[in-house]
Amino acid sequence: MSALIDYCELGNNHDQTPLQFALGNVDHVLDTSTMSRLREINAQSSFSVLG
Repeated sequence: MSALIDYCELGNNHDQTPLQFALGNVDHVLDTSTMSRLREINAQSSFSVLG
């Protein structure tokens, strides 16, 4: 969460250019647009926190 806050405070627009968060221990980059408040609603979702 702190990386996202820092990203936005540096003037980045998370809605237009979502944070790409590096997961160093597993050599992967997490595209945080999958958790965007603007993402398309999935009618098949469980509507849980990440659903």
